[in-house]
Amino acid sequence: RVFNSAVLNGQIRKGVRNLTDRGGGGVLQPDDKCTKTDRPVIEVLEEKHPEMQMPDLTDRTTTCFEEYEEVPAVLPLQVVSEDVEKLSNKLSGSAGPSSQDAAHLTDMLTRHGKASYELREEISAWAEW
Repeated sequence: RVFNSAVLNGQIRKGVRNLTDRGGGGVLQPDDKCTKTDRPVIEVLEEKHPEMQMPDLTDRTTTCFEEYEEVPAVLPLQVVSEDVEKLSNKLSGSAGPSSQDAAHLTDMLTRHGKASYELREEISAWAEW
């Protein structure tokens, strides 16, 4: 994934360096030992992500979901195709729709004529939905 992103962004040297790196590392499996704590990875992750807690809504001191006397007016939002095109050049990372990386999504939004325009129109409609 890093190699593909680097190459698509014109960073060939960075991509090849990452591809040929033999320094170790990589993805650990749940049963592997954590390199920092020497405990199983699954235990470390469970400790970092405890069970979800439900707030007691009957308790008056609970501050979530407070009631307000006045609610501010909703500001209208207008997103057009040109906004999507401008922002597409500022995308980074790889957490886009359908796990697209930023370079691929930018390519789809800007380099395919009418198809790119229609995709930008669809994304602007999503934003207003």
